[in-house]
Amino acid sequence: APSMGMTAACVTAGKLINRWRPRFLVMTGIAAGTDDELKFGDILVADACYDYGSGKIREKDGERLFVASPQQLLIGSDLKALLQKWESTQRGMADIARGCVRGNGYQPKMKLGIIATGAAVVQSKEFVDEIKQASRKIVGLEMEAYGVFQASALSSHPKPKVMVAKSVSDFADLAKDDQAQRLAAFTSAQFVHKFFTEEEELDFSK
Repeated sequence: APSMGMTAACVTAGKLINRWRPRFLVMTGIAAGTDDELKFGDILVADACYDYGSGKIREKDGERLFVASPQQLLIGSDLKALLQKWESTQRGMADIARGCVRGNGYQPKMKLGIIATGAAVVQSKEFVDEIKQASRKIVGLEMEAYGVFQASALSSHPKPKVMVAKSVSDFADLAKDDQAQRLAAFTSAQFVHKFFTEEEELDFSK
């Protein structure tokens, strides 16, 4: 994509779908973790995604309020069932860890959950807490996933199955920096490679 964000991701993914008609549409990359148990490099896989900026701005008692009205787009049930098995066993995590020069017993974790997409880079724990009020199952924030889900949803049949796997590079707080971006990019890409080369039940025929 020429730039970050939902619009560029949606347009680019739409072009890709129209040109190649893929069975699967997959995105890797980096995200901000929103779960207190997460650590750098943990892999977040979206079982649902929404735009946290979707809603209504209104005034009440002289104050401006934002009322969220998110529309969730869901991963396919068959793909979700396979990913749930990988999550329950943490399959492949030890292999991915061996490729990370981290030491100290480092091993990433894979977690299924809701990923919230927005237009801005977030560096505010208070803002993250506000977003989490819309859904307690949010595991991460990022800037493109909803656009990729939309590209598939708006495409003609056969629609590709969408999977977004992004790894934790920060926690959207004041300590946010770029130090863990390479690790996060590596673990997310390695997970997707392992899933699509080792999952025997994946159906590429439809």
